[in-house]
Amino acid sequence: LNIAGGLAQGFNSSLAIWQYRPDASLVGAQTIAGVGGASGIALSGGSQWLAVGGSSSPFLVAGATPLTGNDILISSAAPPQDTAAPVTTLTFSGGTLFNDDSGHLFASSATAFAFSAFDPVVAGTASGVAFTQYRINAGTFVDFAAAFMLPEGFHSIDYRSQDNAGNLEALKSSTVAIDATPPFTALTVQGSSQVSSGVILIEPQTPLSLTATDSASGVQDILLSVNASHFASSTAPFTLAAGTYTLSFYSRDNVGNQEAVQNAELRVQFS
Repeated sequence: LNIAGGLAQGFNSSLAIWQYRPDASLVGAQTIAGVGGASGIALSGGSQWLAVGGSSSPFLVAGATPLTGNDILISSAAPPQDTAAPVTTLTFSGGTLFNDDSGHLFASSATAFAFSAFDPVVAGTASGVAFTQYRINAGTFVDFAAAFMLPEGFHSIDYRSQDNAGNLEALKSSTVAIDATPPFTALTVQGSSQVSSGVILIEPQTPLSLTATDSASGVQDILLSVNASHFASSTAPFTLAAGTYTLSFYSRDNVGNQEAVQNAELRVQFS
């Protein structure tokens, strides 16, 4: 029985054995370790034999003679290599997000940021994610360990991951604006008025309107209550009949920041 030793192509290789009858026909092939056929070069009686992945027997290199007798040819195979970089996604939790018409992303101050990364399986192999790193506003890269929050303002977030085979993902970037400031609402009298002891005096059918401004994510809605009624959306000018009124109002922006309720006292009477 003759054993021909194979030349390993890498660590953690597969081991395959081909056994031949005296007439040089194949008895059988068996992969001892790993998955699939072996590959590499093996020597037997001074001849070279070439094994290719997935094959049940090696190919004889040109000029060599067929194996005879109970020769056993042993060859080793390197496992498939991981050549694909991980894929990383920026994730959000705990807050409110809003994309405006220009594609700008706004987030409330309660928003937590994190990353999700996986190493894709290519050709049956993946080495797994080794680390994910990120930087804020072009600062120093740090390894991601836990979710984090950001202060108010605009921020750039750059991030990437590397797998255990050393494949580094191309840098990804996202921009987000943290909005922690509520809108401001103003009551406007569209006509003549006076103020006496903090009470606004107007005539019946004088138009009133509420307008709100927000410097970041924008105004979502304005809500109005008249004399402690339920708050309802106010979108257009309105008038009041003669009488005394307490107007309560506030606004909310697109990431959920809510203004404190304001109150205005009005007396509507003919002059």
